[in-house]
Amino acid sequence: MTIQANFPNVQPSLLLDFANAKQLPPSVTFTRATTATYYDGSTTAMAEQNLFTYSQNSTTNWTNFSNRLTITTSYEAAPDGTNTGMRLQNSSGSIGYFYQNVGSNLFVSGTTYALSVWVKSNTGATQTAQLMLPVTSAVTNVTVTTSWTRVSWVTTASSTNSFAGIILDPATATDISVWGFQVEQRSAVTAYTATTTQPITNYVPVLLTAGGGQPRFDHNPTTGCLS
Repeated sequence: MTIQANFPNVQPSLLLDFANAKQLPPSVTFTRATTATYYDGSTTAMAEQNLFTYSQNSTTNWTNFSNRLTITTSYEAAPDGTNTGMRLQNSSGSIGYFYQNVGSNLFVSGTTYALSVWVKSNTGATQTAQLMLPVTSAVTNVTVTTSWTRVSWVTTASSTNSFAGIILDPATATDISVWGFQVEQRSAVTAYTATTTQPITNYVPVLLTAGGGQPRFDHNPTTGCLS
């Protein structure tokens, strides 16, 4: 077998290398009457987030201030049907705090956060507990009924501490169950995301829109990234 060294010197007359050129050659025209969607490979939006660790049925990383609360893990069926509802009792005569130090690098002053948790009264009567976030007012009251209810507080952080959780004042709340703590950096509560050793923040690509007549050939259809 021999290899010919003399190949014809032929150049393409029409090079449609849109990905590298990032523009249409003068000989090609493009039009589209309607808008069209695409992913640019870099624009994302926050999806699931929970800045708490050990967000359910655990005292790990949580503080029971001065041990004023009696805590029973795996006390009863939780809203998801598992035996992970946790009981908090306060018979100390002093305010009981159950909170987590989320970390000053996660809480940012001037940023809005949504704190949520399922609560249930174990006394046979409605009680009033308090949610705690690092804000000037510190706490907000929430109603604890005899059925599992997800309560929440959306507010803007305004202090440098990073404590978040729930408070039982014996004057208004002495025996409740809790499940599914979540705190997220947004202005509305979203679906619960459980955590263990690490907080969770997930992102998803954002579907963008190209206007009529605006080409999308500069994006790889497989990767979604700029070619």
